[in-house]
Amino acid sequence: NFARSISLLVTNTGLPDLNAVSATINGSSGFSISRNPAGSIPPLGTSVLTIEFLPTTIGNRSAELNITAGEGNALSISIPLAGTGAADFSPTFATPQDILISQGNFEATGIAFGNLNLEFAPQPGSVLTLVEVTGEEPIQGRFDGLPDGSRVGTVFNGVSYDFVIGYHGGSGNDLILTLVGPGVIDAGFHPPAGLSVYSSAAQRDGKILVGCSHPDLGVGVIRLNRDGSHDPSFKAVLESPPECITLLDDDTILISGYFNTVNGVARNALAKLRPDGSLVESFNARVVGTAVYRTLPLQNGKILIGGYFTSVGGLSRASLALLGSDGVVDTGFTANILSISQGWVYALSQQQEGKIIVGGAFSSVRGVTRHHLARISETGAVDLTFNPVLAASSSNNAGVSCTLIQPDGKIIIGGRFLDVSGVPRHRLARLNQDGTLDLGFAPKADEAVVCLGMQADGRILVAGLFNTIEGAKRRGIARLHSDGSLDAGFAPATDSSSAFMRVVSAEILHDGNVILGGAFGSVSGVAISPIAKLRNDPSELSLEVEEELRWLGTGSVPELLSTHLEMSEDGGRTWTVIAAGN
Repeated sequence: NFARSISLLVTNTGLPDLNAVSATINGSSGFSISRNPAGSIPPLGTSVLTIEFLPTTIGNRSAELNITAGEGNALSISIPLAGTGAADFSPTFATPQDILISQGNFEATGIAFGNLNLEFAPQPGSVLTLVEVTGEEPIQGRFDGLPDGSRVGTVFNGVSYDFVIGYHGGSGNDLILTLVGPGVIDAGFHPPAGLSVYSSAAQRDGKILVGCSHPDLGVGVIRLNRDGSHDPSFKAVLESPPECITLLDDDTILISGYFNTVNGVARNALAKLRPDGSLVESFNARVVGTAVYRTLPLQNGKILIGGYFTSVGGLSRASLALLGSDGVVDTGFTANILSISQGWVYALSQQQEGKIIVGGAFSSVRGVTRHHLARISETGAVDLTFNPVLAASSSNNAGVSCTLIQPDGKIIIGGRFLDVSGVPRHRLARLNQDGTLDLGFAPKADEAVVCLGMQADGRILVAGLFNTIEGAKRRGIARLHSDGSLDAGFAPATDSSSAFMRVVSAEILHDGNVILGGAFGSVSGVAISPIAKLRNDPSELSLEVEEELRWLGTGSVPELLSTHLEMSEDGGRTWTVIAAGN
């Protein structure tokens, strides 16, 4: 009766060689031979036979060990074996490539998980395979006290490591351990399989809105719970998924993209939804054109929209327009965006002093020459002192896909450009407040950058269509230090069976973790629908209330340019703004 393995010493006490030595097990029930004796043992020689006991179900097990030797199995010995399932399972990994159990099915019910042992130092993003299930059935049950997404700790050479257990790894049926750290997938986040993701936005309660298509859930916007499961209480039906989802202070939702109807009601390219996904019918901007690609709530409560359109609310507006909170066009704002054909707007950001950064693919704004990037006032007037010139090779366009305003006022831009104001810059650059190039920031991406985010500690999240950053493999997602150098400690390995792999949305959540959306089939070896939650470095949010209110965010929490505090005295039904600041 043994917990895992036992070794027997087979000795030849006779004079001639002991030939044709063989060992077999009848009635396996979790018993197996991991080391066979030598086929021939010389006089007084020995050979080791090792038997393992790895039960897949709880309960008593028995089998018979048969050892035979000599011609016609002249020598035969039978030894009864007995063991009890549910003894603790204490795996030992000698290398990162080890697969400890590989079999057609596996049941973890009733098995206690003991100690995890390593004989090597794991690297960031390490994924260890405990059980490889070769059959089609998923793992049955869970180890005692070890649900999906829980942590297992170990120590190697005095260094502590934490792993997250996942029962859906590899091809989806394997039991894996993923090293906890920035960029590691959250094994407890399980979105519906089969999603195609185009946009996402995280609500204040931790739920996530997703612009997507799905064979069963349809096309439009759905909502996921914090664990990734589908929330059936929200649904908005469109012809094509939105390119942008923006949450407003009153918990209504702006969606924009290429659609023509929302929940069966005519709405071209732009609509507002209630918190349950129903349409706010009074909000109708009457956009004429192909798409609204970006929406930006301004500090004054109005809404700036950019995309590829010719009129809004019956008024001529070329790809950029300002709306009131009710969707009515602001007639005092004009900033027509033009190029050889009509210009596109892909990116909008507002600086603390109120000026607006506009990025896209265009050659002029309000009649003033501007190469894909401009700064305007809240009335649409072009800032003549801000004029970076973006260019590209003949095989690539120079458009700006995303912009990010740092707390110090500097501006990070991403897109397809290869040159900024005559200086080589490979799809990422940082500008000073006056539009001049920051020469100390020069990371290189091999393909387009489409999304940017900033943590409170100054590090920068970058997402897009790229395969490498600074020559290091980073498919679709990477993190930079504040000086633009690559953060080697953040290395999630997104991949896809398709040659076309992209990350189109990357949002830093309130707890510092990251939501990715796009076209990928796995992250760090874990098969997953193309939306995933990544763990991040430790973060902290605190609110101190004494003579003054102090809100502090550190570590990986998202950096905010402005905040406002609200108070509720009726259990959260209504809220009153009590403080605001930049």
